[in-house]
Amino acid sequence: MKELGLSDMKKIQIEILKDVSRYCNENNLMYFLGYGTLLGAVRHKGYIPWDDDIDIIMPRGDYDKFISNFCSDNKKLEVLDVSNEPDYTFPFVKISDNSTILQEDYAINFNRLGVNIDIFPIDGAPVSEDERGRILGKIKFYRNILKVKYVTISSRNNFLIKLIVTLGKVLFYFIDYRNLLKKINTISRGVEFGKNDSAGCLVWNYGAKEIMDKDIFTESIKIEFENSFYNAPKNYDEYLKNLYGDYMTLPPKEKRATHHTFKAYRKV
Repeated sequence: MKELGLSDMKKIQIEILKDVSRYCNENNLMYFLGYGTLLGAVRHKGYIPWDDDIDIIMPRGDYDKFISNFCSDNKKLEVLDVSNEPDYTFPFVKISDNSTILQEDYAINFNRLGVNIDIFPIDGAPVSEDERGRILGKIKFYRNILKVKYVTISSRNNFLIKLIVTLGKVLFYFIDYRNLLKKINTISRGVEFGKNDSAGCLVWNYGAKEIMDKDIFTESIKIEFENSFYNAPKNYDEYLKNLYGDYMTLPPKEKRATHHTFKAYRKV
């Protein structure tokens, strides 16, 4: 196998994004750049300089249709989801290049994962603040268990962190991560997208910050990302402010770092 550099990985990710965008446009599926990818497009017209992944968001109905029907002229691409891969390890979709291998620093790894992009579902949110808090609290509880099961114990961790992680792994040893993924997805699907005035990605990421006006996820504009144009929420300013606050101000230098640890290889 040949190890891929960061620039090689990004080229593959961009080609995947182009394929996904093309398919969605041809089949009238709503999608948007999301999270750091959208922030990078707005602030840098491409990747955030210290970022290394691509994120897309989709209303749940379009998301489900995409999972069931996506096809590409690029035969190397495959949809990875808990609905079609019983050993898959995330409650959201990845579109993966199967001519590559991605090795992440997780205790639980899906061994068929290649260089990929993430696609997150947007679900409806309850009207009641109390009900929202209850649902988000449940999902956070299951996600925290997942994190304990995923995390590896490193020599860089101090004694207390090692102790907490070790005790957590013992406590949750008999809980199958697949059941946790199913619970997260079932809870997140509880309110149909568009039924109420609010929506957001409930399965992952920012918790209460995700919940915002559903209309943000119903209209798109084109925005530049790495010399091509893709869909962004028409009111991307409100979306980014909800998640990041003053998003146009760069973070301190010490925080300009990737949150991923992985290596990628080309199969030969």
